[in-house]
Amino acid sequence: MKGVLLLFKKVSVYILMLAIGCLLLLLSLTVELPNPVKWAFLAMALLLNITSAIVFMKAGIRQMKPDQ
Repeated sequence: MKGVLLLFKKVSVYILMLAIGCLLLLLSLTVELPNPVKWAFLAMALLLNITSAIVFMKAGIRQMKPDQ
């Protein structure tokens, strides 16, 4: 049971990271911002989205592996 709760907490953190990354990307592309802020938002969005995507891909690969 503890493993399931720990996994749920980790997944919720990565989903939150993905949502924040998407929000930053949307803001940087649609709102008129100064260039340094725009590039900072783009960099943070890139970092958050790539990190969460890699974690979810690893979790998906682990789920697909047969038990050995």
